[in-house]
Amino acid sequence: MRIKKAFIHFVPLIVWLLAACPLAAQQPNEGICFEANKSLAEVLQKAGAESKLVFVDCYTSWCGPCKQMAAKEFPKKEMGDYFNPKFVSVKIDMEKGEGPELLKRYDVSAFPTFLFLDANGELVHRMVGYKPAESFVQEVEKGITNSELVNSKKRYANGDRSAAFIVAYLSLLNQNIMRGEVKRITAAYLADKTPAMLANDSTAFQVFCDYMDSPMDSIFQRMYGGEKLLVEKYGATADDKFWQVWSEYPQLFYQADGKTITSYDMNRLNEYIGFMKQYKVRYVEAIRLNYTLISAKIQKNWKEAARLAKLYLKQPKMSDSDAIDFCTDLTENMPRDKELVSLIQNRLKVLDQEEKSNPAAKSAYPLYIYKGAKLYSKAAYYEVRYNELLKEWAKS
Repeated sequence: MRIKKAFIHFVPLIVWLLAACPLAAQQPNEGICFEANKSLAEVLQKAGAESKLVFVDCYTSWCGPCKQMAAKEFPKKEMGDYFNPKFVSVKIDMEKGEGPELLKRYDVSAFPTFLFLDANGELVHRMVGYKPAESFVQEVEKGITNSELVNSKKRYANGDRSAAFIVAYLSLLNQNIMRGEVKRITAAYLADKTPAMLANDSTAFQVFCDYMDSPMDSIFQRMYGGEKLLVEKYGATADDKFWQVWSEYPQLFYQADGKTITSYDMNRLNEYIGFMKQYKVRYVEAIRLNYTLISAKIQKNWKEAARLAKLYLKQPKMSDSDAIDFCTDLTENMPRDKELVSLIQNRLKVLDQEEKSNPAAKSAYPLYIYKGAKLYSKAAYYEVRYNELLKEWAKS
């Protein structure tokens, strides 16, 4: 009986101690305090009442860097010390609730994107991507004190259309992955320009090359009408730009189940081929072969893929990345075909020469270490590999 009585007195003592010392039972949150279950409107209202700015973490459930920021950086004490006195902070999933509407309103197209707003919802600063806590805080402080993005936006609104400013503003928008604004500013800048004007204005031509990316855009179509003139003036730069835009658009025709590509829409490709023929695009056959080949690869019809690859490799225009892809496909999937290997090698030699003569092209590809710890460019690496492959086939 004494034991039971002592236990009865002991239990209330434990309860009292836990109630009196909650910090001893829990780990305090030293990082950023995010508002729970509140809309952006409610957060803005609270920020106004407390004379604070608003920090919005724009994330998605599948974004790796978003998860890293949440797990590693936001909980750090230096983040809490900086943000909590200055900001009302909130996390918003860009694919749920009000997220899709905010995504459009603030031109968010990459994750994580971090928005810094005033109490009226106006953008004060913006950042994109994973950053360690220390540099994150430094960049935020610099941005909200003197935001280059906001200042440039005001300058544009006040009518500055000088070429140097437009180039700088577009670069800044592009760094912040504000694709909607990039498209709008580019269209406005090039709206009244003709191919002849671009031929005499290298800055306008560079803006066209850097930011015009759809063959469905009337400005692109107008410039393609002067393809001969622009290629005569700017050479391969103009030719490669037109090829890039025409050839990359059919990437929209992939069909997927979630994140897995299941097929390729050949009906849409055929419609696009007809559209290109209206504009007398020189690369129609190469583009048709490329994506028909892709369709065969998705279906794992490797015999047909090899046949199409040989035709594609004989085209005067093709993407260098496709030549590299063929190397892996041939090793892992395609049947033995010496003609195909020879065609790939010829293309790789051209690519290797481009890499050797053009430092920018060379830096676009990683370096590979192969036998004897010798360092090869990607093209040279595969050329060596396929010379060895031919020797192995000759023996068997």
